[in-house]
Amino acid sequence: LDLDDPLDSISRKRREAIEPNKQEKHSQATTAIVRRMVCYGGFVVRCLWFVSVVWSLNKAGSNHGFKNSKSIIPAIPVGPPVAGISVLPTRWPSPFFKPHALVCPKGRVFLADEFRVFELDKDSMQVTPFPCEVNGTIADIASDCDDTSCWPVVLLKGVPPKVYDC
Repeated sequence: LDLDDPLDSISRKRREAIEPNKQEKHSQATTAIVRRMVCYGGFVVRCLWFVSVVWSLNKAGSNHGFKNSKSIIPAIPVGPPVAGISVLPTRWPSPFFKPHALVCPKGRVFLADEFRVFELDKDSMQVTPFPCEVNGTIADIASDCDDTSCWPVVLLKGVPPKVYDC
């Protein structure tokens, strides 16, 4: 038979009455902290958004860093103009053709994308593949000539880089 102390049972009831109040205060404090964190997070996001908008407007307005010619303020030419430029209407072999290397020896024009070498036919203004079996990625192109003709010389990417004579 277990006899409870009447004072002990009263203090236990008092503790049980106090516990829910304590939990409620803790819950309210946690809710307040979460609300504050969400508010601060929203403020940080708004600040970052504002800074990015200001940065992009600055870039668009000053034409620094954009690769296109459609900025709000056109670029101010720096240095003397380049002489002797003429636009050649050319038919590319593909809409995806993007030459990154060019060499013009003795009246011929050789172009290269990353994997193939091409030649520009000046009469038809058409680009045709040049018979050069490149086995690798093309970094750059140069040319070599003898008394009668010229041909491309290709620099291949790699460690060490390799030169391939077409």
